[in-house]
Formats: sequence, structure tokens, C-alpha cells
Amino acid sequence: MNQRVSPARLATIVVGIVSATLSMSSVPAFAQDMSACGSLQNHFGPYDYRSNADKHAIVERFHFNQDVENLRRGMTARTAAGDISYVLKVFPNHPRALDAMARQSQREKRATPRGSTYSIDCWFERGMRFQPDDPIVKMLYGIHLLRVGKNEQAVKYLELAKNTGEPNGNVLYNLGLAYVKLGRFEQALENAHAAYGLGFPLEGLRNQLIRAGKWREASPATAAQAPVSGAAEDATLEQASEPSPATETAPDRTD
Repeated sequence: MNQRVSPARLATIVVGIVSATLSMSSVPAFAQDMSACGSLQNHFGPYDYRSNADKHAIVERFHFNQDVENLRRGMTARTAAGDISYVLKVFPNHPRALDAMARQSQREKRATPRGSTYSIDCWFERGMRFQPDDPIVKMLYGIHLLRVGKNEQAVKYLELAKNTGEPNGNVLYNLGLAYVKLGRFEQALENAHAAYGLGFPLEGLRNQLIRAGKWREASPATAAQAPVSGAAEDATLEQASEPSPATETAPDRTD
């Protein structure tokens, strides 16, 4: 037997549905995305790392000192990855925290480092979902993929980084390394010329192309077309992302 819903009860149901819809519409789009990598809603933040320098120290003082960044031990968590997780929930696009979590994943040879809330792929997904216009997140993901031998995927994200924002020597350099690993030497050479045209300092890519017999100097026309930007300055921060230990060793972090 079908049960009839009284008009008063029906009105209550409709009001509840409308209220829930309005409540969801007031939540930022990125926070509504309940993907396998979780919502970005957090008790503090999330904040764009690039434009909230005044909030860096509030979090880093208690969760991201040199011991955590160098993966020696946690501060408030039992593991470094636990504290890095806290940082990345507040700043999903924190570049040094993403790089540290990636190195922890590589060190443990685990997709989800001990103490981490999410897998390393999820942390990068969250960073890209939060700030799609941040090329550094894409670059760091590409470098991570390059380090773990996923060269085709590395090219995908490094190309995305290359096409997001201003010319960046670090992106071009690592993209060149990825193309070398795939045997696509013309594309590697093109990106090498672009990186060195921006003043990028590391010689590993050039050396790999020389050993493969594929290096040639940029033509005057190519050199003249090199874009001008502050990309060479980015190399100082990101040298620890150098994924080619066979040719060069990145300096220890001192910041």
C-alpha cells in the first residue's frame, strides 16, 4: 500500500533540500571536490603559498624546520611526513613541502610515506586542484615522476608547467632531461637551448646530450629568440630537485 506524504511533510523535505543546496553553493568549488584525494577544506586555510607570506611562519615554526625538510624527524608528529602533511593541508602548493614529501616517498619506496595522510600522487593532485595556475606544482610533480622512472608522465606534467606562467629555466631543463631519457633528442636539445638561454646553471643536460652525440650549440637565430625572464633566479631554490645524480649533485639545503 502506497503511503501518502502530507503537504506539511512535503514542504519540510523541500525546504531541507533547498537549504542543503544553498549551503553547498557557499562552499568554494575546490572544497566541494570530494575526490579520492579528499576535500581541501581545512581548519586553517587552505592558503595559496605564493600570496600568503605572512602566514608561512605561523605554520613552519611548528611543522617545517630543517629536521622535517631534510626528513630526519618530525616536530609535532612522530614522522617528518606527518608534519609535512599538516603543512600541505594549510598550503597545498607549498613547493618545498611537496618536494620533501616526494623525497620521502622515494626514500621509502612507498606511494604513501609513513605518517602521511595521502599518497604522493594525491598531494600533487591536491596542489594542482587548489591552484591550477601554479606552474611550480606541475614542475615538481614532473621531477618526481622523472626520479621514479615514469618518464612519459614526467613529460606530460613538465609540458603543462612549461605552458603555465612565465618561461622558467628549471622547467625547461628538467623537460630536456625527460626527453633525453625517452630518446627524443631534438626536443631535449630545444629545451636545453631555451634553459641555457635563460641562464640556467646546471650542466647535466648538456653533458648527457654530449655523451649521446646529440649536442650542438644554438644557432645565432635561436639564441636571439631566447625569452627574457627571472627564471634563472628560480634555479637557486629548486636545485635540490635536480633528478640526474649521475652528472651532478644538488647542494644541501641551508634555508
